[in-house]
Amino acid sequence: MDLLKVPEVLQLAGNVTENWKRFKQTFESFLQATAATDQPKTEASKAALLLSTSGDEALDVFNNFQFGPNEDKKDYSTVVRQFDAYCAEVSNEVHER
Repeated sequence: MDLLKVPEVLQLAGNVTENWKRFKQTFESFLQATAATDQPKTEASKAALLLSTSGDEALDVFNNFQFGPNEDKKDYSTVVRQFDAYCAEVSNEVHER
Protein backbone atom coordinates (compact mmCIF):
# COMPACT_ATOMS: atom_id res chain seq x y z
CA MET A 1 0.00 0.00 0.00
CA ASP A 2 3.01 2.31 0.34
CA LEU A 3 3.14 2.59 -3.45
CA LEU A 4 -0.36 4.05 -3.72
CA LYS A 5 -0.25 7.57 -5.12
CA VAL A 6 -2.73 10.21 -4.00
CA PRO A 7 -4.29 11.96 -7.02
CA GLU A 8 -2.66 15.21 -8.10
CA VAL A 9 -4.66 18.38 -7.50
CA LEU A 10 -7.38 19.35 -9.95
CA GLN A 11 -6.07 21.83 -12.51
CA LEU A 12 -8.69 24.51 -13.14
CA ALA A 13 -6.79 26.19 -15.98
CA GLY A 14 -6.44 25.08 -19.58
CA ASN A 15 -8.86 22.37 -20.70
CA VAL A 16 -10.88 22.27 -17.49
CA THR A 17 -13.33 19.62 -18.72
CA GLU A 18 -10.54 17.20 -19.61
CA ASN A 19 -8.63 18.02 -16.42
CA TRP A 20 -11.75 17.25 -14.37
CA LYS A 21 -12.42 13.99 -16.25
CA ARG A 22 -8.84 12.83 -15.61
CA PHE A 23 -8.91 13.92 -11.97
CA LYS A 24 -12.26 12.20 -11.40
CA GLN A 25 -11.04 8.97 -13.04
CA THR A 26 -7.84 8.99 -10.99
CA PHE A 27 -9.75 9.80 -7.81
CA GLU A 28 -12.30 7.02 -8.35
CA SER A 29 -9.44 4.57 -8.94
CA PHE A 30 -7.87 5.83 -5.71
CA LEU A 31 -11.17 5.24 -3.87
CA GLN A 32 -11.38 1.72 -5.25
CA ALA A 33 -7.78 0.95 -4.34
CA THR A 34 -8.25 2.17 -0.78
CA ALA A 35 -11.66 0.56 -0.24
CA ALA A 36 -11.95 -1.82 2.69
CA THR A 37 -14.43 -4.59 1.98
CA ASP A 38 -15.48 -4.84 5.61
CA GLN A 39 -16.05 -1.10 6.03
CA PRO A 40 -17.01 0.75 2.83
CA LYS A 41 -16.53 4.52 2.69
CA THR A 42 -19.62 6.64 3.30
CA GLU A 43 -20.77 9.25 0.78
CA ALA A 44 -19.65 11.96 3.22
CA SER A 45 -16.17 10.48 3.62
CA LYS A 46 -15.78 10.12 -0.17
CA ALA A 47 -16.81 13.77 -0.60
CA ALA A 48 -14.35 14.85 2.10
CA LEU A 49 -11.54 12.87 0.45
CA LEU A 50 -12.37 14.41 -2.92
CA LEU A 51 -12.21 17.91 -1.48
CA SER A 52 -9.04 17.27 0.51
CA THR A 53 -7.18 15.88 -2.53
CA SER A 54 -8.48 18.29 -5.18
CA GLY A 55 -6.50 21.30 -3.98
CA ASP A 56 -7.14 24.81 -2.67
CA GLU A 57 -8.50 26.23 -5.92
CA ALA A 58 -11.06 23.41 -6.22
CA LEU A 59 -12.04 23.94 -2.58
CA ASP A 60 -12.65 27.62 -3.32
CA VAL A 61 -14.88 26.59 -6.24
CA PHE A 62 -16.75 24.14 -4.00
CA ASN A 63 -17.30 26.85 -1.38
CA ASN A 64 -19.11 28.91 -4.02
CA PHE A 65 -21.45 26.14 -5.22
CA GLN A 66 -25.14 26.77 -4.66
CA PHE A 67 -26.84 23.66 -3.27
CA GLY A 68 -30.58 23.20 -3.56
CA PRO A 69 -32.78 22.44 -0.55
CA ASN A 70 -32.75 18.72 -1.39
CA GLU A 71 -29.01 18.58 -2.06
CA ASP A 72 -26.44 17.61 0.55
CA LYS A 73 -23.02 19.20 0.14
CA LYS A 74 -21.54 16.20 1.97
CA ASP A 75 -22.94 13.72 -0.57
CA TYR A 76 -20.25 12.48 -2.96
CA SER A 77 -22.57 12.14 -5.97
CA THR A 78 -23.93 15.65 -5.43
CA VAL A 79 -20.44 17.14 -5.18
CA VAL A 80 -19.35 15.31 -8.34
CA ARG A 81 -22.43 16.58 -10.22
CA GLN A 82 -21.64 20.12 -9.12
CA PHE A 83 -18.05 19.82 -10.38
CA ASP A 84 -19.28 18.20 -13.63
CA ALA A 85 -21.55 21.20 -14.25
CA TYR A 86 -18.96 23.77 -13.19
CA CYS A 87 -16.16 22.35 -15.36
CA ALA A 88 -18.46 22.03 -18.39
CA GLU A 89 -19.61 25.63 -17.92
CA VAL A 90 -16.08 26.98 -17.60
CA SER A 91 -15.02 25.14 -20.75
CA ASN A 92 -18.06 26.41 -22.67
CA GLU A 93 -17.29 30.00 -21.63
CA VAL A 94 -13.75 29.64 -22.97
CA HIS A 95 -14.95 28.18 -26.29
CA GLU A 96 -17.53 30.94 -26.76
CA ARG A 97 -14.92 33.70 -26.59
